[in-house]
Amino acid sequence: MEKEGSVHPVIKLRCGPVPDNLLAGTQYHVVKTENVVLKLSKKGNCERIGGAICLVKNIILDDDEVYIVYKTFQNFGNFFTSPLQSSLLGIVVVADLQNEVMSA
Repeated sequence: MEKEGSVHPVIKLRCGPVPDNLLAGTQYHVVKTENVVLKLSKKGNCERIGGAICLVKNIILDDDEVYIVYKTFQNFGNFFTSPLQSSLLGIVVVADLQNEVMSA
């Protein structure tokens, strides 16, 4: 995630996984954009990244770029199907969290 005028990491911390290529970066608890607030909390850390449902594990600022460190869920499906599929509203049931830590 490129850091532009609309991306603001806030609340520094030191916890969560850090990929080897981001060891020099500063870790954050929250990042805000014009449309999204990502938090390292149970209520704000699940997000869709590149078509996958992901659990955000860390937020790192390195060389003026914001990186999201995450794990993906292998399986997800509709929570309900009537009167419409819940996935159309962004509501899904997830399962099988992968062990691999990724960053974007």
